[in-house]
Amino acid sequence: MPFLAGDVVKGWVNEQRPCQVLPVAPLDACPAPGDWSFPSSYAVIAAAAAAALWSVDRLLGWIAAPAALLMAASRVWIGAHYPHDVLAGLLAGAVLGALLTHVTKRIAARNALGRGPRRVLMRSIAPCGR
Repeated sequence: MPFLAGDVVKGWVNEQRPCQVLPVAPLDACPAPGDWSFPSSYAVIAAAAAAALWSVDRLLGWIAAPAALLMAASRVWIGAHYPHDVLAGLLAGAVLGALLTHVTKRIAARNALGRGPRRVLMRSIAPCGR
């Protein structure tokens, strides 16, 4: 889901990558024209994973958050993205990751309490009179 959201925004913005525009040699092969820069998909996915891990386990969040920041910074360093690409990606990923984790937890809690599809299934297989 976060990757898809990033791709939708890329299609709206159509920002060329710095390695395609600036007269500098990138550290990695420059993607083909049409592979847009804003927002960084890597940053979106890393921040979404870090936010999800943070909401599930704080220790994992403390490990994942700096790793996501380092990964995003590396995308600028190699010349694949501008700083605002990774900042927008980190923000979007953190929001999406936290939101999707919250929704997933709510659905899981609802099903654990016997509401939703699980309750319907249990009623259909339970013996009569119970």
